[in-house]
Amino acid sequence: MSDKLQKFLAKLNNKDFQLSQALIKQVLDRDFDNLDIKPLRGHKDCYRVRKGRLKLIFCMKSHKVIIYQISNRDEQTY
Repeated sequence: MSDKLQKFLAKLNNKDFQLSQALIKQVLDRDFDNLDIKPLRGHKDCYRVRKGRLKLIFCMKSHKVIIYQISNRDEQTY
């Protein structure tokens, strides 16, 4: 995981941290049931997932899932 992602996760309160960990695990396991997931326009195989106050942006390359960003939901997320 990148330094930016680790720093963001370190700043979260306990409730949001647990939510983010569950969301990351669900995305890495490719278990997209009950998730608000949409493809990103202009990016092939890239998606965003929203859950609570968090947004997660990831791409699926071959057999890998790469998480690019996790942040609070706002206008600056993308």
